[in-house]
Amino acid sequence: MPEVSDDEGAFSDAIAAAGVMDMIAAEGGLDDNMRIFSGFKRECKAITSDFRRMMEFNATVGTALATFYGGPLGAVLAGTAAADILNAIEHMECCQDDPEDVVLTSSFISMATGVGADYCDLEDVELAAARMAKRAVQVTPGFVPTNNTLCTIANYVYNAPAKGDMAYAKQICSHWTRPWSLANTQTQVDEYQRWCEFDSMLARIIQEQGREQLAQLAAQNAGGAETKTARFPFYQSSGGWTNELNVNGNRVRFWKWKEECSTEEGYTNSMLAGYDCPSSPDIYAAVCSEDTCGSPPDHPVYGFSPGWETHRLAAEDHHVRAINRYSVVEGGCFDDGSCEYDVHAWKAGAGGQMRVPIDMKWPINFPNTGWGEFSWAHNNVHFEAYTNPLGTDSPTRGLRMCIGSSYQCRYNSGWTEVDISNNISDMNNYVNSTPPVTLTGGCTDSECEFRATVEVNLTAKPWYTYSEKKYEPCMLEVLGSCVAEASTTYDRQYKPDCSGFTIDEFLALDLGDMDFSEYVETLSEKAKAEFNQTWAN
Repeated sequence: MPEVSDDEGAFSDAIAAAGVMDMIAAEGGLDDNMRIFSGFKRECKAITSDFRRMMEFNATVGTALATFYGGPLGAVLAGTAAADILNAIEHMECCQDDPEDVVLTSSFISMATGVGADYCDLEDVELAAARMAKRAVQVTPGFVPTNNTLCTIANYVYNAPAKGDMAYAKQICSHWTRPWSLANTQTQVDEYQRWCEFDSMLARIIQEQGREQLAQLAAQNAGGAETKTARFPFYQSSGGWTNELNVNGNRVRFWKWKEECSTEEGYTNSMLAGYDCPSSPDIYAAVCSEDTCGSPPDHPVYGFSPGWETHRLAAEDHHVRAINRYSVVEGGCFDDGSCEYDVHAWKAGAGGQMRVPIDMKWPINFPNTGWGEFSWAHNNVHFEAYTNPLGTDSPTRGLRMCIGSSYQCRYNSGWTEVDISNNISDMNNYVNSTPPVTLTGGCTDSECEFRATVEVNLTAKPWYTYSEKKYEPCMLEVLGSCVAEASTTYDRQYKPDCSGFTIDEFLALDLGDMDFSEYVETLSEKAKAEFNQTWAN
């Protein structure tokens, strides 16, 4: 072993860091839609504690009744079924950090409830493996209730004929009583998480930090972004949407809850009177970036209006985050009940435009001659200068360009020389069209100095779009009025955006400003092992 043991860790870190860009070139290939570092949508589910308790109670009661009415044989059969149910519900937790903890289930419980057959499947195992390898990002805030519910007392039917759109309502309670009565009680069966899974930890890191960089560009008013501020109380009189903010053609509103909800008495009364109070300290924001949007939805949870996207924002989370491709919000609520959000937005439907400068300066004559002694790059735009031998009487100017990954430009012949025989002052001197690249500058007798600018279109990348609907179908109508409603069923949908970066989005990123330490650490361990193995042999 060489006598550099004290620097062994730094050496392996250096090897790992030097390989990061090559790994980006290798792992960040374009998909069929010409996007870089694309991911996959994943979902996993788990039964709720309420459903677990209900099934455990039913299994215990069933065994006791079978023993009383059916004798020993009835007890054996019921006991077998009960054991099957209890065993199944024990393993109906598919959202795991370790693939070995995911149990593929298939049992009696599916015959009893329609839930449980192959409840956890191989996709859950794959997601757990991705989570263990730190290749996945959860886009839902915790667990979200599914549409699966069971009626605890009243009879239940599947998609019973009733007024209203029941396409998402798996089960409703059939009853002729008040919606909040005991007979109308439902038990939530399960809940879900949604994730974006990527091919590597590196892809996940670049996705996380890249999306944040795009949002920060909007917050810094780069590329023509504008900013407006909304200030409002969490609770206010009768509630409703704030006044509309129109930021660069993006229409944004925030929801205020009713004043009655601010007290314990009012919150309790809301359960009886039927008006809505928030179940968590979250803010709902509605945004529309289309020309055809009408009025916003009547309610952020139960309403729907074409073109409007509703987002649920944790009130205590004040960092910058995207709510659609053109708008990001920054801010939150405070202990005194006031809320303040800055809305940063590029032009609706178009996005922003930014010119990324690449400043280049090199000596015309240099001890080492040829191409590549001086080079510059921004993502997939690369330049190299030509240097002449020292003492050359009539030195030539030389600058060439390559569009592609660092790996491609290093090993293929995709370089083209740029004409810099004369000084260039025209700001619209384009030397490439995709992406658009301009070049200005000139040379003296001893050195050249040029500036290239890469034009990129800016858009934000939210992790998801969110929608939530409430279904209360009428079960009995008399003289045009509904006298009995089915139980409330909710359709909550988080639709992940796991898409990769477009070329323009990727060009806008500053890879040099990203923290790759988590990834470099894994490479360092590998580099150290290979280093030791090489010297041991």
